[in-house]
Amino acid sequence: MAYWHEKEKPVYVEAVAEWIDGRSIKQQVWELHQTIPPPLGFDPEPHYGTIDHHFYGVLKFTPWRIEVANLWGESLIWRKSKEAEANSQHG
Repeated sequence: MAYWHEKEKPVYVEAVAEWIDGRSIKQQVWELHQTIPPPLGFDPEPHYGTIDHHFYGVLKFTPWRIEVANLWGESLIWRKSKEAEANSQHG
């Protein structure tokens, strides 16, 4: 994924994506969209009706590398540590 607020400092994220099917999480995200002001927040009901609509889903991104690029200097790069990676594989 990429985020570009300033053209000299884009942010790049490399992540693992997974669909989340749990009703409680889907309901939590639904309510979050209703309470966040626009442009990020919106009322999902006119689009989906309920959390059970077949087009409504929650996609979770777990980053393993984030780069804050700097076209005029050195980029900042975060990587998931080997220890954190080993822990995520065991549980």
